[in-house]
Amino acid sequence: MQKRNDSPIPYPFVIDEDDSTTFAFETNHQLVYEVRFKHTGYIFVSYPELELHAFELIIRLVSNSTGNRTPLDTQIAATIAGIVRSFLARTERVIIYICDSSDLRQVTRARKFDTWYEYYRGIDFIKINRNIIDPSGEVYLTALIMRHDNPLKVRIFEAFDRLTSGQAEDKP
Repeated sequence: MQKRNDSPIPYPFVIDEDDSTTFAFETNHQLVYEVRFKHTGYIFVSYPELELHAFELIIRLVSNSTGNRTPLDTQIAATIAGIVRSFLARTERVIIYICDSSDLRQVTRARKFDTWYEYYRGIDFIKINRNIIDPSGEVYLTALIMRHDNPLKVRIFEAFDRLTSGQAEDKP
């Protein structure tokens, strides 16, 4: 996700010393965010060669010391883009973003995430949006992000297509 010249300067972020897949940053408004890449190899269970490389992107507000509503802050998007770029430095990694639907705001989250991606993506990354429908009929808005030069790209496309079309457990 390449930063444009006119984008805001991101907040400095730290990597958890005990878990290199967890990042954190604090905003000028005393909000603390955690950006975590949770290993989700099980999502590509029929593709053992992909299991080690699949991670779910989780963005979480962990502290709001002021108690105020979170203000519009373009530096948050710039910071998350920097974290994603850093995490995808290893070319074979794949990120899956699943919009949280617990408060019925998944469409808003998906729209915001898509806007961020389009602004920061550059030419090095590919994103595919798809929906996953669980057996109860619940729809999950998802996105797959990877580097354009990912050596496993063809298998990843195939696995993600099978997952989102309900064929994930079928053998390839």
